[in-house]
Amino acid sequence: MLGWLTKLIVVLALFGLVAFDGLSVVTTRFSAEDHANTAAAAAAEAWKSGHDLQKAYDAAVATVEPGETIEPTTFRVAADGGVSLVLHRDAKTLWLTKVSALAHLAKVRANGTGTAPS
Repeated sequence: MLGWLTKLIVVLALFGLVAFDGLSVVTTRFSAEDHANTAAAAAAEAWKSGHDLQKAYDAAVATVEPGETIEPTTFRVAADGGVSLVLHRDAKTLWLTKVSALAHLAKVRANGTGTAPS
């Protein structure tokens, strides 16, 4: 009787670990996309007020949270003042980042676009 119960507990524990890490990656992806769009909108607003590329980039960087980075080579200001950028963030996981073959799945890359309000 203890044998099948032990197996069931182990299977449920493993399922819980996989589910937790999977949910962590999904929620990180959604929040990173939101943060990327917020950063792009802040940069577009800064660009609109002064047409200074460095100030626009700095405005975008000022909005990101600890652990997030904006890839400088992807930062673009279009002719209409719209901004596009790529934000990087790592999902907080229990085991996924410890398995080298799967660690890349926890690295989230989110595209953001924004325009200054009219």
